[in-house]
Amino acid sequence: LIGLLYENSNLQKKTICDPCCGTGNFLLSLCVKGVDYSTLYGQDIDSTSVFLSRINIALVVPEISALEIRSRITIGNTYFESFTQKFDIVVGNPPWGSNFSEEDISKCRKILKTASDKNIESYDLFVEKALSMLVYKGMLAFVLPEAILNVAAHNTIRKLMLDSCSFRFVSYLGNVFSGVQCPSIILGITPDNEKNVVGCKVSTDNSSYTISEPRIFSNDTLSFNVSDEENRCLNAISNIKNVTYLKDNAQFALGIVTGNNKEYLSTEKGINNEVILKGNDITRYRIKKAKNYIRCVPESFQQVAPVEMYRAKEKLLYRFISEVPVFAYDNQQTLSLNSCNVLIPRIKGLEIKYILAILNSSVTVYFIAKKFNSVKLLRSHIEQMPIPFVPMDVQIPIIKEVDRIMSSSENISELYKDLDNEVMKLFGLSKTNRNIIKNALYGKNLFIDT
Repeated sequence: LIGLLYENSNLQKKTICDPCCGTGNFLLSLCVKGVDYSTLYGQDIDSTSVFLSRINIALVVPEISALEIRSRITIGNTYFESFTQKFDIVVGNPPWGSNFSEEDISKCRKILKTASDKNIESYDLFVEKALSMLVYKGMLAFVLPEAILNVAAHNTIRKLMLDSCSFRFVSYLGNVFSGVQCPSIILGITPDNEKNVVGCKVSTDNSSYTISEPRIFSNDTLSFNVSDEENRCLNAISNIKNVTYLKDNAQFALGIVTGNNKEYLSTEKGINNEVILKGNDITRYRIKKAKNYIRCVPESFQQVAPVEMYRAKEKLLYRFISEVPVFAYDNQQTLSLNSCNVLIPRIKGLEIKYILAILNSSVTVYFIAKKFNSVKLLRSHIEQMPIPFVPMDVQIPIIKEVDRIMSSSENISELYKDLDNEVMKLFGLSKTNRNIIKNALYGKNLFIDT
C-alpha cells in the first residue's frame, strides 16, 4: 500500500491519517521512508493498540514529545469521533465483519448512507467515513476485501464511489491473509468532480496495465481486472443484437442443504435411497457416475427447494463453486446438493440444449469471469449473459452437436472445440476478439470430461 502511494502521489508536506491505525504499521512505514512525522495522524478504538502505536513511533522518531504523539495518535471510534481537520491522504486496513451494538447501528444509520442497508459491513462504513475526512482531490488508499467490487451487499458503497470519486489504482492481492479465504485488493480513489477511471493503474497476479479508455460501470460490479482490449471484447459480447436473457425467463433453485451430510448421505445404493449429485459430479455437458445416495425426505433437510424443481422433466445443473461456469443436462429427475444448483430455462422459442451450448461456451466463460471475477457462480451472473435468439434451423445443428458430446464414448475435447467455434459465430465476434477469449482461457480447467 505504501509503495502504491509513493507511485501515485507526492507525499511531501501532505497530511496523512490512518483512522484504524492499530499498532501503527502504515504510519511506521511512512516514518521509515522519511515522511515528516508532524504530518502523520492516527486513531483506533482499541486503547492497547494505540499505546503500542505511540511507543513504536516514538522509537522511530525519538524527538517527538509525549504531548505531541498523544494529540496525533488518539483513541476513538472513527465512525463517530474523528479529527476536526481534513487530510490530504487517508490510508488503512479497516476492520472486516465487525459486530455492532444496536445503539451503534442506530447512530451509524443517522450519519452514514452505507449503514442504511439491512446488513452493515464495517469496511463499507470506513470507506464512506474516510472519504468525508479527505480534502477535495485527496486520496484514500485502503486494503479491502475484493468483494467490495462485485458482491451485491456492497452496492451502496459502490454507488457512492462512482458518484463522487475517480479511481487511481487497484491492486488485486488474492488470498494474502493467512487463514482467511477472502481475496483482497488495495484500492486508491480520489474524491473529485471528474469521476473517472481513465488513468487508473491496475495490477493482477499476472499483468499490469493502465486504463486508457472511458468505461461505464454499474453499481452491480466494478471490473478493473480487465484491460482495455479485454473490455472492448466484453462490450462486443454485451452489445450484439437479437439476444435474450434468462432474467425473468427461467427458474432457479439451490441444491439441497441436508444439515448433516454424514448422516444423510451414503456411498452405497440401497432399496430406499437414490442418486444425489455434488458440484464435482458436474462436468461440461455431462454428469459423472453417481457416488452418493440419499433417501429423499424433504421435511428432514435443513433447506430444500420445491421438490418439483429437482424432478423437472429437463433441467440444467451447474457448479456453484468453480473458476469457470460449468453446466450439464439432466432428464433423470436427479437430486442435487447445494454445491450443484438447478436452472430451468423458460425462453419461448429456444431449446434447453441450445441454451446449454451457449452457457458452456468459452464466450460465456470469458464474459462471466471478466465481468464478475468470482469463484461463485451466482444467479445474477447467469441472468446477465446475452443469449443469441436464433431460429430453430440454426439451433438444430447445435443441439445435435450437444447430443453427440453427451453420448460420445470418445475424447470430446475436439467435439467441444468444434461446437464452441459455432457458438462464437452466433455472437459475430471478430478474429481479434476470438483470440482474446482463447488467450484469456488458456490453461484454465474447463471441466471437459475426456
